[in-house]
Amino acid sequence: MTAIDTTPVQSPDVDRSACERREILERTWHEVLARIAGLRGARDVLETKNDFYAGARRASEGA
Repeated sequence: MTAIDTTPVQSPDVDRSACERREILERTWHEVLARIAGLRGARDVLETKNDFYAGARRASEGA
């Protein structure tokens, strides 16, 4: 019976492909972080406006 070689074949294309996938992953990671920062900024603006209008409402109700 002949033994079958199960050693994975590594080719330059596999290495390049892994590098490309890593670059895509890192780029996507940074894009997600930037979107999160943008959403946090929008949240802060909304909270400030909400607090302002809540305070104006309390003042108009004489609280």
